[in-house]
Amino acid sequence: TCKLLNSVTWSVLKEWKHTAEAITKNTVIYREEASTNGSRFQVVEDQEFQLPFVKAHHDDPYLLVGVGITKFSASGRYLASRSDAVPTAVWIWDLDDLGLCTLIVHQAPVVALDWDSTLSKDKDETLAMSCNGDHVYVWNVGGVLALKVPNCETLNGAGELGPIRNIAWSCNGKCLILKGDYHFCLCYFPCYNGS
Repeated sequence: TCKLLNSVTWSVLKEWKHTAEAITKNTVIYREEASTNGSRFQVVEDQEFQLPFVKAHHDDPYLLVGVGITKFSASGRYLASRSDAVPTAVWIWDLDDLGLCTLIVHQAPVVALDWDSTLSKDKDETLAMSCNGDHVYVWNVGGVLALKVPNCETLNGAGELGPIRNIAWSCNGKCLILKGDYHFCLCYFPCYNGS
């Protein structure tokens, strides 16, 4: 659960639960699907969509419970979150409408996400995500892209970078740092305008 609090009275203004009840007719749901050309996302039209909840084992001393990752966009309009109960999903909340605007369901658990910190009237706010693999996922209001990163670890363990464990945008928003276990690389977007 994410709670928006009044900073003067500390009363709860809005509470968002990471459950199917948060999905409305205005929520856009993207689901990652494997294809012969790599990963791609499909918009889910089915109202009976089932969230991929992880069954909790309460006897596990290392059990993660709650919202494991949260990040505000640069303008403060969006809040991206990842619940430990649904680790493959990124929930993007619109703070102007106080509701869930987008749900992105990946095939693997999301380990990192970061918003582009630059603001411009000519550029949409952009969220980058990693699932500890060889793809970087990029979302803006126009949709979701799955970008395969060359030289990442494959099934046989080859590759210099290894799986992408963390990501961060540069201050000017033109590149993304991709961090593996022992190496990092910069991913440039020379023609990127956010649309």
